[in-house]
Amino acid sequence: MLAIGTPEQLAKVPESHTGRFLAEILSMPRAEIPAPAKARKPRAKALAR
Repeated sequence: MLAIGTPEQLAKVPESHTGRFLAEILSMPRAEIPAPAKARKPRAKALAR
């Protein structure tokens, strides 16, 4: 899947699942955007290129 445009442009596309997610995130005050609970460690295979 590919989307072209800024996050603000994508947030205006109601048919887009990504757009709906971005619209919710962009409507939050910056201080309320939740940080991930725990960062994932990269897989060894991904680094072995």
